[in-house]
Amino acid sequence: MWDGTHFQAVVVDEVSRLARDLGELAKLQARIDETKVRLLTTDGLDSANPHWRLVFGITAAIADHFREETRHRVVRGLAGQLKRGYIVNQAPYGYRLERIQGDSGALIGTRYVIEPTEAEVMRELFDMRYKGKTYA
Repeated sequence: MWDGTHFQAVVVDEVSRLARDLGELAKLQARIDETKVRLLTTDGLDSANPHWRLVFGITAAIADHFREETRHRVVRGLAGQLKRGYIVNQAPYGYRLERIQGDSGALIGTRYVIEPTEAEVMRELFDMRYKGKTYA
């Protein structure tokens, strides 16, 4: 319970690990001010410092920007892999993932390959369903 009596400090690696957006970080800053719980980060932020709010605000803005940039790059990369016909998720039962390497040995994509033992189980299930049996 965060009311200023159960613990005296919050120690984190960096501000970006505390919340996922600027709104949550603003609420966190207000809670620190209200409860006087000390915030310490491994990169030097200390809410006992009188100028900590400025550092916190700048760090929070940078963390939010970095999160958005990372999200953009991940989505762009996944979309590119899908457009090239590669898989971007875990293989369903009955398949396994095969990693495809380019001439240089670098990973260029992933595709599904039928896993014979599991595929046979799936064929049996589909055949039973086709004959009117329920999955239960």
